[in-house]
Amino acid sequence: MSDRKNIKNYICAAIAVIIITAMAAAAEAFGSKEIIFPEIAAICLGAFIAPRLAWNTSKLRMLVCIAVCALFGYIISAFLPVTIYFKLLTAFIIGTVVLVLSETGFVPMLSAIILPVVIKTDSIIYPVSATLLTLSVTVILYLLEKTGIREKRAFIPQKTDIKNSYTILLKRFAVYSVLSFISVQTGFLIALAPPLVVAFTELSNVSCPARKIPLKICLLISLSAFTGEAVRYAICQTMGFSLFAGVFISVIAVIAVLMLAKVYMPPILAITVLAFLPNEVNIPLYTLQITAGFSVLMICALLFFNDKINDK
Repeated sequence: MSDRKNIKNYICAAIAVIIITAMAAAAEAFGSKEIIFPEIAAICLGAFIAPRLAWNTSKLRMLVCIAVCALFGYIISAFLPVTIYFKLLTAFIIGTVVLVLSETGFVPMLSAIILPVVIKTDSIIYPVSATLLTLSVTVILYLLEKTGIREKRAFIPQKTDIKNSYTILLKRFAVYSVLSFISVQTGFLIALAPPLVVAFTELSNVSCPARKIPLKICLLISLSAFTGEAVRYAICQTMGFSLFAGVFISVIAVIAVLMLAKVYMPPILAITVLAFLPNEVNIPLYTLQITAGFSVLMICALLFFNDKINDK
């Protein structure tokens, strides 16, 4: 029985690696950074590798939420005539509204709407790529559930405690607005990278298991960032290997570590892939920015959020 379970786990992990690597290969082949959607790595981790689907959501709502948020993110980045700071705030607010209206705990949608602002995209390729990648995950997840390789998680729409929930939402916005202002002013946007915003949102829920192991999560976030940074520098830049080869190696390494550690916090894997965004990440400072940014977000989550909200 244990051997059968291990085989299923390896199959699911292999599928996750294939989807992420194929995305990187497509981006390299077509010469388009907008094809790289780092949050698909988080979605693959939460859908295929975690013991069960990491979020209280349906497959249809996963797809719709990513499609809607990615489209809004593209529109905000390309057409909203304000500074990047106000674009970030607008993206966060709209993403939060979509999260509440979706009646799910599918937090990765926040990354889908914030990322295009961070990378300053003006291409419709971004929302198309994010939607197609998420569609591939939902279709494969459906097939895995049908064949019994993955256990289906029942989706129960969340009934929101309005007073308590909106207090938490306002506190999240306050933290994000202050830290995003600092990151914009210093030029260290990666310190508040979209996967870190997703992690912060999850950690601000007192029922999030990761709150019990903050140092371990910080270490894994730093390790994930360092792996992506080191592999990109050593394999892609120094040795001249292709982008997708670097993504393939780093993703396998981080997945192996997470499976050994039995920690399946989805944003951790997205941080690895984010390091491979062409021309957007300052390589020498990547791990430092990620570690510093996440440490501040973790402290804020633990200090300022002690009210329960059902985001899971």
